[in-house]
Amino acid sequence: MYNFKDKASNISQNNRYMLAKTISMFEYQNLPESIPYQELEKILQTSGYAFITKVEGKLYAFAGHLGGEQDVYGNPQKITINNIFLNFNKILNVETDGILIRSDDSLQGLLPYLISIILCWLKTI
Repeated sequence: MYNFKDKASNISQNNRYMLAKTISMFEYQNLPESIPYQELEKILQTSGYAFITKVEGKLYAFAGHLGGEQDVYGNPQKITINNIFLNFNKILNVETDGILIRSDDSLQGLLPYLISIILCWLKTI
């Protein structure tokens, strides 16, 4: 049963619903089996970027954490990836060790936008 007073659960549920709807907006072709389109799109939507790199000869998409020294425009040059399942824990160079796919110019993804919409909606009830 819907409890309009449980704002935390309502925000979480609405975020999952919106992400489920928006995940089908794009079509991908020729992705390797190791990168299912749903997982790639989920990473892009929630993290704002995905970093694709090889692990033991297979390509994978990761969210990771951007940091390290910055280039002339303030863009981070390193990404830290920790994937327990693959036993992969490395700090990689963004320019040379893979490909950074940006979901948007500011690397934000959809979550901040969705949360702001839902918070505005919750204030009205």
